[in-house]
Amino acid sequence: MAAAADGRERLPSEQGAHCRYIEEWMVVRARWGLAVDPAEQTSLTALAADCRNTTITCPSDR
Repeated sequence: MAAAADGRERLPSEQGAHCRYIEEWMVVRARWGLAVDPAEQTSLTALAADCRNTTITCPSDR
């Protein structure tokens, strides 16, 4: 079930797409008020360490 999958399970195979994927994953979570479990947070934080100079912008309208 896709809703149960965390970010690392859906990570694109192409290395160059990882930062955008992480950005979009976090924007969706923030926009819809979805929780991030500790394992997911640890994994995505580690992956995001390679995403220098990336700004995540989250639309404020719901």
